[in-house]
Amino acid sequence: MARCMGCMAEIAEEERICRYCGYQKNTDVKEAYYLLPGTILKNKYLVGRVLGYGGFGVTYIGWDQVLQRKVAVKEYLPSDFATRSYGSRRVTVFSGEAAEQFQAGLESFLFEARRLAKFNAVAETVDIYDCFEENGSGYIVMEYLDGATVKEVLRKRRRISVQQARAIALSVLRGLTAVHKEGIIHRDIAPDNIFITKAGKVKILDFGAARYATAVQSKSLSVILKPGFAPEEQYRSRGEQGPWTDVYALGATLYCMITGKRPEESIQRLAQDNVKPPSELGVTIDPNIENAIMNSMNVRREYRIQDAESFYLALCGKEEVERIVEKTDDKMNWKLPLWMKCTAAAACVLVCVCVSLFVTGKLGFTKKEITSADGVMALSGDQRYVPNVSGMSYEEAETLLKEKI
Repeated sequence: MARCMGCMAEIAEEERICRYCGYQKNTDVKEAYYLLPGTILKNKYLVGRVLGYGGFGVTYIGWDQVLQRKVAVKEYLPSDFATRSYGSRRVTVFSGEAAEQFQAGLESFLFEARRLAKFNAVAETVDIYDCFEENGSGYIVMEYLDGATVKEVLRKRRRISVQQARAIALSVLRGLTAVHKEGIIHRDIAPDNIFITKAGKVKILDFGAARYATAVQSKSLSVILKPGFAPEEQYRSRGEQGPWTDVYALGATLYCMITGKRPEESIQRLAQDNVKPPSELGVTIDPNIENAIMNSMNVRREYRIQDAESFYLALCGKEEVERIVEKTDDKMNWKLPLWMKCTAAAACVLVCVCVSLFVTGKLGFTKKEITSADGVMALSGDQRYVPNVSGMSYEEAETLLKEKI
């Protein structure tokens, strides 16, 4: 008997196409840097087909040969810093600064895996079974999920009912509340990172990615912001992030689920907010729930729901939720930098001098009459005509000027 590299089901050795998933035996990898199906890691994890690839790593379906269970195996492989030759197991890390960036990200990748493993008891997070270094890279072995992401559901249905979307959001908030208490912020909540299993359980994906991607040592490892779901503080290098960051992202995701529309980017909403409440888009929704969603999506952090627990209570609909309207400061800041003050003062002095010269007659804007005497142009009074000496040598120009003046 053998294992299907597509679904890890047990099949006959001679079976070419899996009767369960349709995977064809010996199907080649789509990218040269993927591990070949059939690779064994840590002498016990069988690696199959690729489930997904992001900017920081590859996720494979796997089989734990010791515990006899299906798993997902995530490999650390940031495309900016490393690659792999076809058929090779070992990762090739680029030289120079890329090597330092790769190592910093790898350490954070494994550190966060160990840190997140403590949340295995939290139903809304993905269970982590193992993490280790091998092939010059790092691996996380985790719970295998069978189902679809919210993004995939929306692609088929466009909208999700308010009741179902609210239930999904409440599950996510329960998970976020638990991890936020330990100081972990997801930073990438979006429809593609919320998974719904076939059994109806809600799971939050890629907690680790958001953390190892923002390793302090790394300048290039940064989360790719998802337009419409990232709050404005994530667009700023010094934007303060916290639980309120995940609150905004989940609020935007919930808004997208029930309206079928992705909200306008938060950075654009700073100047002019055109996001309409769901009720104005034809969605039948309880006013308290709508206010909770809109409050979670307030652009400025100080007007936003501050944490997952508060958002959870607001979405429960047991208490009246008032709409928090953001205030805009229309007053112009007249506090100018020193260089601008000096420039303005100099300009004022120049204007005053010009006005003084104009009043005394030393500066005018009327055209003077030019007279001609023996072919030589001259001006009246004590004014003199200065001939054009451009292109002449110094000696030639000096001689001409002495003749004409």
